[in-house]
Amino acid sequence: MVKASEAVNCRGQARIIEAVIALILILTVFSASFFMIFSSQSTFRQEAVDLNRLAYNTLHRLAESKAIEETVENGRLEQLGGILQEILPRGVSFQLAIYNVSGNKKLLGIVGRVQGSGEVASATVTYTSRSGNIYSLTLQLARTGQGT
Repeated sequence: MVKASEAVNCRGQARIIEAVIALILILTVFSASFFMIFSSQSTFRQEAVDLNRLAYNTLHRLAESKAIEETVENGRLEQLGGILQEILPRGVSFQLAIYNVSGNKKLLGIVGRVQGSGEVASATVTYTSRSGNIYSLTLQLARTGQGT
């Protein structure tokens, strides 16, 4: 009779050990999947935040340097594209749309082309020149996958 109760105790202990091992495996799988799902999403969010900040800073820099007046007012939009290539880091493509909003909104031109996959950021700024023209500039940025 003592042997029968020992066998029942061993089976009960084995069931408890199996349940603990199963619980550890389930928690490990959930933790790993949670980390994989949310860590990749936060990377994309951070990339979008960085690109948005870069777009606003770039437009602000263009406005402060009077490059908009020197290029847009003189009809040299391609030169503005060259300035943007110098300002932006390697591995970031851009597209800048320039509108004259003095009176009717008129598209003056588009400089560059957004290339790349993943996040695309956009920033818009309104600029008033010394001559009284009002321009709306929309800059789109994307990572091209090359080194920064």
